[in-house]
Amino acid sequence: MKGAFLYGPKDLRIEEVKKPEIEDGEVLVKVKAAGICGTDIHYYLEGKTAVFVPKHPFILGHEFSGIIVESSVRTYVPGDRVVIEPQIPCFKCYYCRRGRYNLCSNLKFIGTAATFPHINGGFAEYCKVPVESLHRIPEELEFNEAALAEPLSVAIHACRRAIISPGSRTLILGAGPIGLFILLVAQLSGSIEPLIVDNVERRLDWAKEFGGYPINFSKQDVLEEINKVTSGEGVDIVFEASGSPRAVEVALKCVRKGGCVVLIGNLPNEDIPSRLLNIVIKEIDVKGLMRYANTFDAAIRILSKKLIPTSKIITHTFRLEEIHDALKVAIDGLALKAIVNP
Repeated sequence: MKGAFLYGPKDLRIEEVKKPEIEDGEVLVKVKAAGICGTDIHYYLEGKTAVFVPKHPFILGHEFSGIIVESSVRTYVPGDRVVIEPQIPCFKCYYCRRGRYNLCSNLKFIGTAATFPHINGGFAEYCKVPVESLHRIPEELEFNEAALAEPLSVAIHACRRAIISPGSRTLILGAGPIGLFILLVAQLSGSIEPLIVDNVERRLDWAKEFGGYPINFSKQDVLEEINKVTSGEGVDIVFEASGSPRAVEVALKCVRKGGCVVLIGNLPNEDIPSRLLNIVIKEIDVKGLMRYANTFDAAIRILSKKLIPTSKIITHTFRLEEIHDALKVAIDGLALKAIVNP
């Protein structure tokens, strides 16, 4: 089979390797669609992401769907259509036993260098997957759409952490793919015309088309705009989805008293100066977000019922041999979501 192996910064090689052999509790999936994520871009450009530095070449890709072609279990058989939840928790530790398996003390993750040895991902013709990572998808859900379940899950988990209620005024800092998914899920949760901040006009155009109130921070004063829209009160909830330390400071200024800030962006692994007194005097709830838990069923239902505009979200598709082109359009900001079809 063919797979796209990461060797280092900007060194991604499509190689012919032996098809994976499954063991007990695993299935072999013929990959039909794999989305490019911001994490994949970090690995490609920098050879690492956050504190995760690869120790050997491995296949990227953790947003993928496909068809089972081999199975070692009775519950899934060849021909089953599935989407993969790339987290592999132990289901035994303190956090797993309390349903927060995204915080698992022994968590493994498909398609990243988070654990060693690294687990090959979905930028390949085939991928072996533990049965616990599988979710069936209905016939009416296309494979390209199903691959959106993973990033959509991040947005679902974020909105659950924020506890959005009907009419909540929300602000999203960063209009990348995750920020735009949060915009869509926030509206499904009851937020009306969420405000969303970026400086890339293409992204802000998408945000407006999806029902948001776009603010270009290179042309507008964000705090001034928020105060104008909210009569000086601030918003109920801020989602920081840009990964910018400056955005954290903006979030604390824009949220109202008693409001909530959810930190989602891939912040740098360093100390960030900020005026923490705002948290105290405004009694702000600040929450972190580590991927997701118990979200894939909801994501599949949302996608299956066409509650978000998938045809507008998936802007580009590529063959596996064109993965460098796929990464380029994602890096250049031309794609909202680029999908690779091995």
